[in-house]
Amino acid sequence: MRSLEPQAAWTLLHEAIRRRAPLVVLAPGGAAPLAAAWRGAAREAGVAWIEAPGVDASAPRPGEPFGFWLDCAGALDPARPRASWLEPVRRVYSDPCGPMLPDGNAVAFALLGQLSPLLRGPSVLALRGLERATDDDLVVLGFLARALGAAGVVLVVFDEAPRDDAGIERRLSRAGDLPLARIDAPAASPRPAPPPYRGPEGEAAGVALCAAGALHAGVAALSEALAAAPEPHAPGRAEVWLHLAMAALQTHAPEVALRAARSARAAAAVPSVRRRARRVHMAALRQAGQAEALRELGLAAYAEREAAPDAAERWWLHLDAALGCSMLDPEGRHEVLLDVIVAGRDVPEGCRATAHLWKAAHVFVHGRGAASAATLVAERERAAEAAALQERGLAGLEAMGDVTRALFVRARLGATLEIAGRPADAIAHLEVAAERARWCGERALAALATAEAVTTCAALGERARAESLFARERAASSPGERAGEGPRRVLLERRARAHLAIARGAPREARREAEALLAEARGLPPQHAQAAFAECCEAVYLLADAAALEGDGEAARALAGAGLRLAADAGPEDRPRLCARGALRVARLVKWNVRAGDHPA
Repeated sequence: MRSLEPQAAWTLLHEAIRRRAPLVVLAPGGAAPLAAAWRGAAREAGVAWIEAPGVDASAPRPGEPFGFWLDCAGALDPARPRASWLEPVRRVYSDPCGPMLPDGNAVAFALLGQLSPLLRGPSVLALRGLERATDDDLVVLGFLARALGAAGVVLVVFDEAPRDDAGIERRLSRAGDLPLARIDAPAASPRPAPPPYRGPEGEAAGVALCAAGALHAGVAALSEALAAAPEPHAPGRAEVWLHLAMAALQTHAPEVALRAARSARAAAAVPSVRRRARRVHMAALRQAGQAEALRELGLAAYAEREAAPDAAERWWLHLDAALGCSMLDPEGRHEVLLDVIVAGRDVPEGCRATAHLWKAAHVFVHGRGAASAATLVAERERAAEAAALQERGLAGLEAMGDVTRALFVRARLGATLEIAGRPADAIAHLEVAAERARWCGERALAALATAEAVTTCAALGERARAESLFARERAASSPGERAGEGPRRVLLERRARAHLAIARGAPREARREAEALLAEARGLPPQHAQAAFAECCEAVYLLADAAALEGDGEAARALAGAGLRLAADAGPEDRPRLCARGALRVARLVKWNVRAGDHPA
């Protein structure tokens, strides 16, 4: 975090607005002269200054999910009922059988849609009271800072008093790759430090937090309450354990999720709660790769289908049974069960969307991938089937407001559409996925979606669009941040640069980047073996493109064929895409009389 004088901070802030780049500036809470000076500077620069008071330190609402943002939103639109801001999130997660809770991204996306009309044009959104914000509030802060930054809105946070040694600055830095700056100016009228914020306590408060999407605070509150309970496994606490299990699963704490789901099943006296707890338990087992235990629970769900109390529960039991045989399926039931759900009537939205996505995955995993140009037609037909399923699944997730899952599905859909021969649609989805991944702080996914979009644009000869996509991705983070995101990020950026060189007609530069990509991919550690293999294939294809651009048709055909043979051994997620790219090159190079300077597309 940079520490700046007020004038330097204002210059940085104004530049961020101009570049439409995200920025959060921390300012001392009592610095009334500073706030007044900046309001005047904003007015002179034609920038709107919008101030929201944030959480009222004199009247906190302990246990209210996202209370900080509800106070801010209420200040921007005082006439609107407080409860209505999060109503979209509550409504779409109302299925009593579903295993998913909303999360911070869902809340942030809902707030973004409602706040954006109130923040038009270049603006500064000034917030107060952040010292009482929860970790979930900070997740939303990171999302909104990145999303609003792209629209020319930057955030200034007036911090009344830093907390203990953990500090508000360190907590803010955990909200993702958020550009932060701090003002050195002392507070002009300091206030007494408020007491340290304590998260909401008690089981009921924890369940309410989880149900509203405040998963981090919910896990903490429920864990603390259950640890202090004299009889934590009493039957009345099944819902408490269930919400802890769901929240832990979605906050990537699989061991906590497994323990809590087992406790929920043991404590559940009501059959519907017991079935839902088993559903969450199965999801945790699938994440942990415990195939035998997953199959056992799936068989139990399969046996209960016809005795389900209503149609919605019966469909969810069908999906449970399909999940149970997703890893071990000697009877071949997985695809059959999914087909029944996909074709069914009155299927709950979340159940149907998941079935479409699992069916799409099954189509790819059980397809061998195109091993030659001659089988490209069959591979495209399979990809078209998978893409149609993914499109329907994505529509269901977006109707539910499931932002996080929809983000990853959209990126996969973009790759599928490329294989299916719909490159323009693929680019459109990848472009949206990259942008929203940046909003969510999913830097690795943003880099991957951008690299795939650039690759596809370059193959179509859309140089300007490819360069724009690449520039946007680079502008979203500093060189230091990109270097800290791991070796795959470096490879993806190098691959994009090589494709841009091909699009510019610069074969030597493209070959230099491709050779470096190949060497760096081979040097990746074992945990990145799948990514390394995929990037090796991409590097060989790029070498083929460079040879074709120089007019060496024989070398181009040999390299494209070598890449295609290599792609046939790629992992199931990468193989269809890599084989399709190789098959297209081979088919094109066989028919094409290569001349120096011709674009390989």
